[in-house]
Amino acid sequence: MDPKVTQKQIHTAFQSLDSLTLTWIEKLTTVWNAYKKGEPTCRLLHEFFEISRNPFVSVLQAIVHCRGFHLGNKQNSLPCTVMEEFSSWSQKKHSNLSHLLKTDIKLLAFDVAVQQKNETLRKLIVQTYQMNMDKQLFVVPILTLVQEGKYKEACQCAVMLELYEEFKIEDFVIPLIFQDKYPVAEKFLMGNRDHQLKVVTFLDDLLGQKNIRNEFDATVRRLNISNVDSFHLQAKPLGKLIFKIVKAFDLPSTVCPNLMINKAKGVLHFLLKKHYVDKSINQESWNEMVLEAVGTNLVLQLFLVECLLCVCKREALKWTETFKIPKHLWPYGLKKYDESESVKDTSGPQQNISNSTNSGRKDGNFYKLPILESEIQVVDKPETFRKFLNVIRNKKINMVGVDAEWKPCFGFGYKENTLSLFQVATKQKVYILDIPSLNSSAPTPMWCSFMTDFIGNSKLLKLGFNVAGDLSILKNTLSKSHSLSIPLGFMENSFLDLDALWKTLVRSYNFKFPYSSSASSSSSSSGGLSTLIELCMGKTLDKSDRFSNWEQRPLRNSQIVYAALDAFCLLEAYNVIVRECQSQGIQIVDVVESLMNKNVFARKLESNCQRPKSVVSKWRKKNSNKKKEVKKMSLADYRIILDTTLFGVGKELRKCGVDTIILKRSDVPPIIRPSSSSESLRVFTQRRENLLKKTYEAVYVLKSNRLRDQITEMLNLLNTKLPPQNTQSRCLECNDCNFHKVPQREMLELVKRNSELPPAEEFTDSECEYGYYDDCQDENGHGSQQRSNNEYLIRTETIPYSVVFKKKLFYVCNRCGSCFWPNSHKGTGFRGFVGPP
Repeated sequence: MDPKVTQKQIHTAFQSLDSLTLTWIEKLTTVWNAYKKGEPTCRLLHEFFEISRNPFVSVLQAIVHCRGFHLGNKQNSLPCTVMEEFSSWSQKKHSNLSHLLKTDIKLLAFDVAVQQKNETLRKLIVQTYQMNMDKQLFVVPILTLVQEGKYKEACQCAVMLELYEEFKIEDFVIPLIFQDKYPVAEKFLMGNRDHQLKVVTFLDDLLGQKNIRNEFDATVRRLNISNVDSFHLQAKPLGKLIFKIVKAFDLPSTVCPNLMINKAKGVLHFLLKKHYVDKSINQESWNEMVLEAVGTNLVLQLFLVECLLCVCKREALKWTETFKIPKHLWPYGLKKYDESESVKDTSGPQQNISNSTNSGRKDGNFYKLPILESEIQVVDKPETFRKFLNVIRNKKINMVGVDAEWKPCFGFGYKENTLSLFQVATKQKVYILDIPSLNSSAPTPMWCSFMTDFIGNSKLLKLGFNVAGDLSILKNTLSKSHSLSIPLGFMENSFLDLDALWKTLVRSYNFKFPYSSSASSSSSSSGGLSTLIELCMGKTLDKSDRFSNWEQRPLRNSQIVYAALDAFCLLEAYNVIVRECQSQGIQIVDVVESLMNKNVFARKLESNCQRPKSVVSKWRKKNSNKKKEVKKMSLADYRIILDTTLFGVGKELRKCGVDTIILKRSDVPPIIRPSSSSESLRVFTQRRENLLKKTYEAVYVLKSNRLRDQITEMLNLLNTKLPPQNTQSRCLECNDCNFHKVPQREMLELVKRNSELPPAEEFTDSECEYGYYDDCQDENGHGSQQRSNNEYLIRTETIPYSVVFKKKLFYVCNRCGSCFWPNSHKGTGFRGFVGPP
């Protein structure tokens, strides 16, 4: 057939079916309605493949005429089953069938794949008909799809055939973005670095236009794009899209200069508001952060000067001299001001700004550090770090306040936050750990001691405020600098978040603070640390050093005092809360215990406790430098969590006796606390990676779509194999492993009570496959009311009536009442159900 064969010719070829194929399709439909993916269906398919003159053509005709070809993304449809079985069968018969797979048949298969919305079926067709071996054959058909405005189909076909260099971004990537279908285009961009750079450059140039809409309309007319969505290509959403692409593909920030300038301008607007309107940034911090945000970029320097002209012309003049901006580039208003001023003293503007920024603020309005500044120790050397660890090991210290500081990510580029300071406050002293200095000087074993003796010390209660963010940055910093594998759950063991305690006390116990807040009432359960301190101590914190360059060394004295106060004030606030709880009759021990979910941490308020060593010893062992032989684990030794897209995999694992949790779409991922079994926990997903990573440290993403391939991929990731054939199965419905046996005679009596069982054809595919039927009752309300050991209904309606006469023994789940029998569900996966001995 000619490569330019039209779709009409292809449809004509499929219209005339021979009697053999037509009869077989009718028979296949009947068998499918009765058995679905069972053994009879597979046997019938293989028989047809054997007798067909050219199975490659017959299979295409069959799936096009099968019910369910146009049902969208239904993966358990009849066409998918036909193609799966043919793919498996043809691989075994490859040497005998290769001469039948001609070029014209591949073009027919390509047209069938394009018509199919089911991505799994489309990939199966491409793989089975070996289209990747003749990729260039499909360039023209894909361009035809582009001309017809079918950008999505063209992009998906190019990805499946790995045709990246053959197409330009204007062919379908840009049209898809203009139609707000970037996720489709993203899969194409994954295959070619050059396309990634070109797309970002194109969008960044569009962002840099004075009138984005005019340029957008011109591009739409030039590329003849229909159904565009112009709302998502305005400046702000367009900038977010560019940043998303740059971050996803780890592109250099130099590829999008217009975006970086826009982001820096936003930072300057933020700093101007904080300094001149809110007056919450002091002069030193303002100078540091402006230099950080502007850098040496002349465009941003002029933008800053123009903004300052509206609030303080003397400050604008100071920065023009600091940046050494040529006078011919000065704004007109600044030139006029310079001519009218005879004195150009830079100290004048600074004094003016300092006075205006801090006007109306008195030292007495803020809560001050109650200890002497001499009691603040900066830990920046291995010697002082070792002394700090010795102090922490002191059993007399049972509570500390902790906080962290890091440099805000302002200016050009983007990067993850890196910890600069980690503060630890005792009742008498505050230790400020200089993380950059210690990272370069303190050896890794010393950091291991820090993790086990301080972070993992369950006897030491550590107070924080929104502590999860601090711990996450600490974990990332130490993981990169010292290659330490630190479970986040391990770090949260003995931390009490005062923000969570505050909300719980106010909302659940009607807790009253001794003072009211200027920002909210005393009953408020929202606000920052400064609000909490005002409610407890009657004064707010001075946060004017919050936005500082914490990586700059040496630190300013005001920065050191600020960092120390942030940690020490947590101890003061907690003492006030405990005192007020006692006076209001609130059991603070129970509240803390419920928040931390660990009795050992809450009961420390009353008595000393034994330190649980399992988590600490496990972590220390994991990070030990000694090489030890690792025992290979069996699949049955693992505990598996799967999302709903891997439901079929979960059923197969349960047949093999593997403890498997299958999350439904509405389920919240269960929190698995660190325990002796946490090492064997593994989490797998296909589409919910970001959601699951909020709960679990490591999440594996399975890329395969076929059930057998998914299980094989999982086994390879775990470096293990399936348990023996005689391993007892778990309940396929509830995952329980306890069953009781029911003889054939008793089961027959139970089944007979359900006399009104509807035939399988009346149920949908999903209901037939998984057995989700409603409980049936007779006229007296009995039906299948026989109960299991745990008083659950025995679900006899899931047993086909004919099976009761064939099987001598049945197994009933003690938890949910589901019924199984030896080798039940055989043919739907690797093995059938194996009952207890």
